[in-house]
Amino acid sequence: SVSHKLDEMGHGHGEEAAAQPPPPPEEEPPAVLVREGWLTKKGGKQGFLGMVSWKKRWFQMTSTSLAYFEKPGTGVKGGVLLEGVTACRPATDAECNFPNGFIIDTKDDRTYVMHAATIDERDAWLTDILAAVEALKPVPKSKAAPAIAKPPKFDDPIEIGYWKIRGLGAPLRMMCFYAGYKKVEFPMYELTEKSEAEGGGWDASEWLCDSAKFALAKSNALINLPYIVNKQNNQVISQSSACMTYLGRRLNLMGTEEDMCANEQLLGELVDMNSAAVKMFYTTDIPVEYEKYFGSSVTTSCNKFVAWLDQRKTKFLVGSEPMVADFRFFEYLDQHELISKHIFGRDFLQSSYPRLAQYHADFRALPQLKTYFESEYPLLPINNKKAKIGGSILAVQLGGEGADPATSAPLYDMADAGDGSPRKPVYE
Repeated sequence: SVSHKLDEMGHGHGEEAAAQPPPPPEEEPPAVLVREGWLTKKGGKQGFLGMVSWKKRWFQMTSTSLAYFEKPGTGVKGGVLLEGVTACRPATDAECNFPNGFIIDTKDDRTYVMHAATIDERDAWLTDILAAVEALKPVPKSKAAPAIAKPPKFDDPIEIGYWKIRGLGAPLRMMCFYAGYKKVEFPMYELTEKSEAEGGGWDASEWLCDSAKFALAKSNALINLPYIVNKQNNQVISQSSACMTYLGRRLNLMGTEEDMCANEQLLGELVDMNSAAVKMFYTTDIPVEYEKYFGSSVTTSCNKFVAWLDQRKTKFLVGSEPMVADFRFFEYLDQHELISKHIFGRDFLQSSYPRLAQYHADFRALPQLKTYFESEYPLLPINNKKAKIGGSILAVQLGGEGADPATSAPLYDMADAGDGSPRKPVYE
């Protein structure tokens, strides 16, 4: 076969290579012709001036080898066994004096330089060679997913800064509690109300004018809330999704490469969902608007996640244990459950999404989060003070059934529907 012929020639070291003793014959599957055509190959140095020769050769590529001939139908001049290829890439101008060049490197430190007539031909050769090389890689004996290699134990002291609310900070705080990570501080910033003389509204200078922010900005021009500071190496990370994945990698909550891909997709979807929620929470507290919101945006999002869970058949979003995206999704569900109880006096998960109600209950019951749910953090306001709803602690967060009449009027008239049951919102 061509493969054995190349072995006999020293793995195709070329026209200048000396013959090597042939190895014992081995059984091999018949090679399949993949591509053939003319290429111009760089040869060895010729003459006392050290001139480099370029020779046009007829190349044949099979599923296991790339061989070249003086012309079709003649004997093999040389080539390479594809199982020994370590790289196949376009050549730079310095590496090849002609356009459309490419390079093949092998395990025995040989480099082959060739060029094709057109760039399309070059790219076709590259594509087929790389595909064949990949196909020749050893296949794992077991099809089972490889064990997750645990990263070195993360032990750096960190700081996670955010507003004194739940918002985007809650998932990050929960992740630390879940992982039992103790070397963490949670500095929190708070809005203060401006006086009438100051024009009213809210003052964010505790964060905006804080000297710590200016110091952090020197390390990261994108600094915002939330942020993470690694006090061991002074690394500063900002933007909520980046903070989630940074912390997830260090706390071993991202899983395999496939799991990471799933988590990143879910986080992207949750960013969109959070944007829609923030738009509502900060612009209106009118019940009829929330009826529309729960019936459209929330329904669309929940249906997507029910379908995702049904497709994967997993307890949590990515597997049998929670990962990064779960902490943000739980917070989304929990905030909307509280808002629904606050406005309408009833939950929306159990009545409309039993699959998500079970998910919410399973996450809430995780023993690793017991200390979190017993801490002050779940009792922080959902939103900042300037929000139209959730800007202060809701009565339902403290175990109440609806809006606390002692502090605010109920946002929904919960008159009987006529049969003694509370009136149901439209989205049900």
